[in-house]
Amino acid sequence: MALLYKPGKKIIEETLLTLKERGNQVAQDARFNYEAPDGLRREVAFRDEDFLNHLSATQDECMVDSILEMLKKRKLVPTDAFYRKDAYDRLVKLTREDWFFPWTTFTRAMRRLFYMLSSVKQAKTVVGIGIFYGYTLAYSAAPSCGRDKAYSADKVYGIDINEKAIEGAKKNFSTLEGAEHVKLVAEDGRSFAERFDGTIDFLHLDADDGKKGKGLYLYLLRKLYPRLSAGAWVLAHDVTEPVFSKRGVFKEYLAYVRNAANFSESILFDIDNYGLELSIK
Repeated sequence: MALLYKPGKKIIEETLLTLKERGNQVAQDARFNYEAPDGLRREVAFRDEDFLNHLSATQDECMVDSILEMLKKRKLVPTDAFYRKDAYDRLVKLTREDWFFPWTTFTRAMRRLFYMLSSVKQAKTVVGIGIFYGYTLAYSAAPSCGRDKAYSADKVYGIDINEKAIEGAKKNFSTLEGAEHVKLVAEDGRSFAERFDGTIDFLHLDADDGKKGKGLYLYLLRKLYPRLSAGAWVLAHDVTEPVFSKRGVFKEYLAYVRNAANFSESILFDIDNYGLELSIK
């Protein structure tokens, strides 16, 4: 005799409640449809985690191409701006085969977006805070490195408080040709922001701490704001991450960068489960 167990209504409702509390993927007034047939799901929403995962993994090139066209139409980059896809593919191969990093939330779509943005911005000074083992920084730095470089940068700074991670980043970057201008420093991002006296053209924020969490972004940005050049780009990763969105972690940060008194443009790239806010001074 074949037996089938299905959880009862109480378990289902408790599971639905937990799903609502988990993030912003399920509306607070969502209901479980007990009459729907089992099998394939018939409704898909943009914020469904599996949809966004699939989107970022399979449509990365198309999305980044369309983002570049959007930037051109808004006259934020030159009309002839482009990025080398063959060079990008070689970087992906290098980081996949020769680099070590314990984990990353950097999706296929996000790494391609960073590479494109760095290629077309051609910043003289790049700063990444919260780079961990350097994987994210690779896609900002590589367009100014080696035989595939699109332009020459003066300096690329990679900052992380984790000394072990920075040692790992140094080993990783040692495999990237022409990266002598990349300076990797084991330091608290706050102290770096306090002491840095140069000019920044491209700032990537990906740091957190035990108290402020990702709320540290706004503190760092305010400290470094006077150091941003006219037209500088500030990139904030994780701004649509479900748990952070639920908790309102980026509410103040987004209000600040979307204030025209602080930045001329601010664009949310909603291309995966984590998101990226690009703000232009």
